[in-house]
Amino acid sequence: MIDKDLAYIAGELNKDKNMEYNLKLYNTGLRTYYETLGFMKLSMNSFTLLESMRDNPERYEGRFAEIYRRFRAIVKERVIAGTDVPGEAVAAIDALRADLCETMEVVTAFADIFRNLEYVMNRVEYRFKDEKVDAKYYGMYFTNDLMHYIFADQDKVAINNRIRDIVGQLPMRLTREHLYDNIRMSFNLYHGAQKGTIDDFAEAILSGAKMIPPAKAAEYFPIVYKDYEKLIQADFGKLTDASEYEVLHQALEEGISMVRSYADDYVLLMQMVNDAYTVILTREGALEEGVEIAKAKEMLEYVASVEAQKVQFDEMKAAEFMLFEGKQERIVSEIAKGSFGVDSLLRNKRKLLSDLGVEEQFEALDACSKLQSGSDFVDLKTNLALELIPEDSYADEAAEKLIESLSEELKGLKQPVRRAVMASVMSQLPVLFNNTDEIQSYINVSLEQCSDEAEQLACLQILKELMNV
Repeated sequence: MIDKDLAYIAGELNKDKNMEYNLKLYNTGLRTYYETLGFMKLSMNSFTLLESMRDNPERYEGRFAEIYRRFRAIVKERVIAGTDVPGEAVAAIDALRADLCETMEVVTAFADIFRNLEYVMNRVEYRFKDEKVDAKYYGMYFTNDLMHYIFADQDKVAINNRIRDIVGQLPMRLTREHLYDNIRMSFNLYHGAQKGTIDDFAEAILSGAKMIPPAKAAEYFPIVYKDYEKLIQADFGKLTDASEYEVLHQALEEGISMVRSYADDYVLLMQMVNDAYTVILTREGALEEGVEIAKAKEMLEYVASVEAQKVQFDEMKAAEFMLFEGKQERIVSEIAKGSFGVDSLLRNKRKLLSDLGVEEQFEALDACSKLQSGSDFVDLKTNLALELIPEDSYADEAAEKLIESLSEELKGLKQPVRRAVMASVMSQLPVLFNNTDEIQSYINVSLEQCSDEAEQLACLQILKELMNV
């Protein structure tokens, strides 16, 4: 490890003190921290994934197996051995990240779709149960309980989150035009926001409203796609056969379970890819590898040998990770305190970095900051245009484009699914109620306009569970 505190060196660089010397020290120190952190995390997660693959082999076939095979080759050739023609390792892992991001987009789309289908199925379920609505409670006291739940916490963020949760589960009886008006008002709140923030908000809403998965969904996840097809083709408005409902319920449960598993798997694999990427970006110019990196390489080679020989791994082997105890936390802390200098240097001292021949190295450190940020699927390219604050009309135009896209999405949907999508959109919008009376009125109207007893029972059950009543 390095002798000087990174935060102190970054502070000296911000003061333009002894720039060439401090840049070299800062570059070497930060690269060493990132390389060591990447190796430790990669080796530990390799054990975690290996154990899961042993216990659930059926989850790791097809698309996952293809990507994982390419990843293991990169680890063997580019990370452990460190052999590389300049740029080849980065190109190989960039391509792998791009494929992982594309795959995760499909998983995320399925997650949104099945969440909306679950909303529909929840409201169908009680057609096949003997329960009756407590009309007195539903009509007189339910709203009061919901209001008490909303305002039980004085924190405004908590209150707004509870309002959105409730709005997302209440019977959806808004007209599309009313929904579109709410969207327009929501985007008014984004006047003065960065372009990227506005774009992300619009994309999040539209993604949650799409009920057709991406083009390669059937190829990547054929079983999940079959479950999706069963559900999306169902006529929920006319569903009265209990056996048909059970088939659809099983498809929903299987689809949700598999999507959750795939999400966990691909997030873990992306974290491992990011750690390998971090090592590739930082190994040149870091200090000579210490005992942590040597141990990490040993453990990675052990994982590779177990996979190649198709044998069970030694449960006691994982105990060797005790060497890392406390060190990962210390490195993360040091990086958190001192890495702020990279962004400042790239923004304000880029010519100096270029003159000294280290601009590319600091761009690599900036990429490492993103790779280790916790936003696993983050775009590594910085788009300064997204940081600009556009005219207010940009947000207004984004709202209209979103409304146009939503209108097309909703056109082809049957009423129960359309209502589910609209509820999803409403739950993502900022809270637009001005006072408690408006909140209470919205709840009352939603409950009163619902005459479907099965949906009333579903809303009672779901919202009671939400309130823990």
